[in-house]
Amino acid sequence: MWLELLKYYSFFSLVTAIVACYELLAPVIASEKLQGRKVEDEVAMYIASLGLFLLMSPLIFVACIVPSIGENFRIGLQKGCFDKQ
Repeated sequence: MWLELLKYYSFFSLVTAIVACYELLAPVIASEKLQGRKVEDEVAMYIASLGLFLLMSPLIFVACIVPSIGENFRIGLQKGCFDKQ
Protein backbone atom coordinates (compact mmCIF):
# COMPACT_ATOMS: atom_id res chain seq x y z
CA MET A 1 0.00 0.00 0.00
CA TRP A 2 2.76 2.47 0.94
CA LEU A 3 4.74 1.68 -2.15
CA GLU A 4 1.70 2.29 -4.30
CA LEU A 5 1.13 5.69 -2.66
CA LEU A 6 4.80 6.53 -3.16
CA LYS A 7 4.49 5.58 -6.83
CA TYR A 8 1.47 7.86 -7.30
CA TYR A 9 3.12 10.73 -5.43
CA SER A 10 6.29 10.36 -7.51
CA PHE A 11 4.22 10.47 -10.69
CA PHE A 12 2.33 13.53 -9.42
CA SER A 13 5.60 15.29 -8.53
CA LEU A 14 7.23 14.55 -11.86
CA VAL A 15 4.23 15.66 -13.91
CA THR A 16 3.80 18.81 -11.82
CA ALA A 17 7.48 19.71 -12.21
CA ILE A 18 7.41 19.25 -15.98
CA VAL A 19 4.20 21.25 -16.35
CA ALA A 20 5.61 23.99 -14.08
CA CYS A 21 8.68 24.29 -16.29
CA TYR A 22 6.42 24.65 -19.32
CA GLU A 23 3.81 26.87 -17.66
CA LEU A 24 5.88 29.03 -15.30
CA LEU A 25 9.53 29.08 -16.38
CA ALA A 26 9.31 28.96 -20.18
CA PRO A 27 7.20 32.17 -20.49
CA VAL A 28 9.67 34.07 -18.31
CA ILE A 29 12.62 32.97 -20.43
CA ALA A 30 10.71 33.72 -23.63
CA SER A 31 9.81 37.23 -22.47
CA GLU A 32 13.46 37.92 -21.64
CA LYS A 33 14.49 36.78 -25.10
CA LEU A 34 11.78 38.94 -26.71
CA GLN A 35 13.11 41.97 -24.85
CA GLY A 36 16.51 41.35 -26.41
CA ARG A 37 18.26 40.25 -23.24
CA LYS A 38 20.68 37.35 -23.29
CA VAL A 39 19.66 34.32 -21.23
CA GLU A 40 22.78 32.55 -19.99
CA ASP A 41 22.83 28.84 -19.12
CA GLU A 42 19.25 28.18 -20.15
CA VAL A 43 19.66 24.39 -19.88
CA ALA A 44 21.10 24.68 -16.37
CA MET A 45 18.19 26.93 -15.41
CA TYR A 46 15.68 24.34 -16.63
CA ILE A 47 17.45 21.50 -14.81
CA ALA A 48 17.73 23.41 -11.54
CA SER A 49 14.12 24.57 -11.75
CA LEU A 50 12.95 21.06 -12.53
CA GLY A 51 14.70 19.83 -9.39
CA LEU A 52 13.22 22.59 -7.25
CA PHE A 53 9.76 22.11 -8.71
CA LEU A 54 10.05 18.37 -8.05
CA LEU A 55 10.77 19.00 -4.37
CA MET A 56 8.08 21.66 -3.99
CA SER A 57 5.44 20.05 -6.20
CA PRO A 58 2.46 20.42 -3.81
CA LEU A 59 3.11 24.17 -3.59
CA ILE A 60 3.88 24.62 -7.28
CA PHE A 61 0.73 22.68 -8.23
CA VAL A 62 -1.41 25.57 -6.98
CA ALA A 63 0.57 28.06 -9.08
CA CYS A 64 0.00 25.91 -12.16
CA ILE A 65 -3.75 25.61 -11.59
CA VAL A 66 -4.78 29.09 -10.36
CA PRO A 67 -3.97 31.73 -13.04
CA SER A 68 -3.57 34.69 -10.67
CA ILE A 69 -1.11 32.83 -8.46
CA GLY A 70 0.77 31.63 -11.55
CA GLU A 71 1.06 35.18 -12.85
CA ASN A 72 2.38 36.40 -9.50
CA PHE A 73 4.87 33.52 -9.50
CA ARG A 74 6.07 34.43 -13.02
CA ILE A 75 6.52 38.08 -12.03
CA GLY A 76 8.51 37.08 -8.95
CA LEU A 77 10.59 34.62 -10.94
CA GLN A 78 11.40 37.26 -13.53
CA LYS A 79 12.41 39.79 -10.87
CA GLY A 80 14.47 37.20 -9.02
CA CYS A 81 16.26 35.56 -11.92
CA PHE A 82 16.61 38.41 -14.37
CA ASP A 83 17.56 41.62 -12.64
CA LYS A 84 16.93 44.81 -14.64
CA GLN A 85 20.46 46.20 -14.24
